[in-house]
Amino acid sequence: MTNGEADAVLLGRELLRNPSWARYAAHELGGEVRVPDPYHRSV
Repeated sequence: MTNGEADAVLLGRELLRNPSWARYAAHELGGEVRVPDPYHRSV
């Protein structure tokens, strides 16, 4: 598709398969993912 809808579907499928994909992708690209402070308390 030329309007980008297929990209959203493929990204959604990957996120369902691997919920930590964004963190992995950021690491591979040299970025970082900041986690909100409340998430640190739940561990």
